[in-house]
Amino acid sequence: MLFEKESRAAEMARLSHDHAGPNAVGVRVVMTGTGLEAEVAGRGRGFNPKKTRLHPPGTGLILMESYAGIANLHLRIDSTRRRGTIIKIQTI
Repeated sequence: MLFEKESRAAEMARLSHDHAGPNAVGVRVVMTGTGLEAEVAGRGRGFNPKKTRLHPPGTGLILMESYAGIANLHLRIDSTRRRGTIIKIQTI
């Protein structure tokens, strides 16, 4: 199960690169009292997650949401134009 979550963190970093155009990406993975938490933060152009779901250039975001549901994880995406994006998954 840990490997699957590490794989999700790698996918989150790829999504950040593809959609938000960051000049740098930080990845944080920690064990909490309730399980694993992973966060990818990038400083870049940001993107609109709602618009990306409606008119995707690919399927990465939709697949991430699907994988999170299957693995019983909470997926959160915060993105602000010209400020960057934070994608976070955590055990429910």
